[in-house]
Amino acid sequence: MNFDSGFFLLSALFLGGFALLGGLAALYQVARIRRELLRLKRVCALQETAILSLRGALSILSTGELGQEQRQEMMERRIRDLADRQQSLLMRDPETRPYAQAIRMVQKGASVQDVMEHCCLTQGEAELIVSLHGDPGNRV
Repeated sequence: MNFDSGFFLLSALFLGGFALLGGLAALYQVARIRRELLRLKRVCALQETAILSLRGALSILSTGELGQEQRQEMMERRIRDLADRQQSLLMRDPETRPYAQAIRMVQKGASVQDVMEHCCLTQGEAELIVSLHGDPGNRV
């Protein structure tokens, strides 16, 4: 073997070794990229699951919010109705109110029990009316 053919053979082996090392490095990089791709797919799947879960929670919250708005509207309507009823009670003729009737009954001699039954008053209310408006001999 002469020097040129030995140098050529050595150069070819050297280049073949570099090519082999380059090929191995490329295979290693491909394997690393595949592992990274699999990891990213798992992360993506977890994120999609989290997004679906959050969408469900948001849906529940918005449904609950709608229910809350309906309950609030119902309560506001009831408050308006009660205010209207209170106003109509205040506008009634004072002589037709239960206390006015109870006072008239007591002035005619009715007992606490009679006032409670006929005017739908509590015992305390009836006793107060009798003590304020009744005959001194008939007071509690």
